[in-house]
Amino acid sequence: MNAPAFMSRALFGQRNLFENGGSLSLLSQFMMIPANEDLIAEPKELEETPLMVIEELTVKAEPTVKAEPTVKAEPTVKAEQTVKAEPTIKTRYRPKLKDSIFWCIYTAITDESNDTSQSATNLMMNEKKAISDFFNKSPNLLKNSNHKVTLAKINEIQCNLMTKPFMDTIESFIPCAIYYKRPIYVFYEEIHAYFRFTDKTFVSDTDEADESILIYAHGGRFSLETCRETTAHFVRNELDKLYYIHDCEKMLLGASNYTLDELKRIHKIIFSDDSDEGLKKPDYYAKIAMKCYATCHERIR
Repeated sequence: MNAPAFMSRALFGQRNLFENGGSLSLLSQFMMIPANEDLIAEPKELEETPLMVIEELTVKAEPTVKAEPTVKAEPTVKAEQTVKAEPTIKTRYRPKLKDSIFWCIYTAITDESNDTSQSATNLMMNEKKAISDFFNKSPNLLKNSNHKVTLAKINEIQCNLMTKPFMDTIESFIPCAIYYKRPIYVFYEEIHAYFRFTDKTFVSDTDEADESILIYAHGGRFSLETCRETTAHFVRNELDKLYYIHDCEKMLLGASNYTLDELKRIHKIIFSDDSDEGLKKPDYYAKIAMKCYATCHERIR
């Protein structure tokens, strides 16, 4: 009979107990018999001894340093701003819809704004049709403008009234001034210059300043001065300080019509400075003409 392999290896380090002259009596000391009661008795409980005693370390706190009292900085006083915000002018009417030329003129004539009503588009189209029909019947009336109007320009104005949904050129003021029989001043604040549109046959019953319409131009949009006192004051007192543009296409008359001093004066009005004091007469003329044309023929919205 072979003993289990683990017993053979444990006791004799051999493969087979009996092959080396061993017997089962050699295993008696490991058997559960009365003679081995002391060996199999429950072991006495051993006192637990800690493997390692860890002493608690006490860390001494460093002495606290009292913070020095902080001195509050005195509030800094901001310097007063020298640039003043542009004041809001409540007497100016700024159309919300497209075609600011039409709505400014129509509001000046009727003394009421209709550009926010639901029927605004129909109203505008009907009024423009009435103006177009008026000049289709009597196209020569456009020649009564104080601006130079050629036959080609008359045809262009009539065509624009019939086909274009909006008044989008500065010449659009020509038929309006003749149809409504009111002088119209268009003031370009950026260059301190203005146009005047009127019927040459217009005769005022009182004073032209009281019947004039003042329109401000800026950035391709137009706004109406609704205060009649302001308009009358502008016509009576401000025109001499500004540059008068005689024609929609030609911002200046021929160069031979101006002296060097006159061009310097116009340059100072338009550019508000004398930074180009050393320019020659042709240079002044070209610079003034280009600035006026670019400003007055900006895309109208």
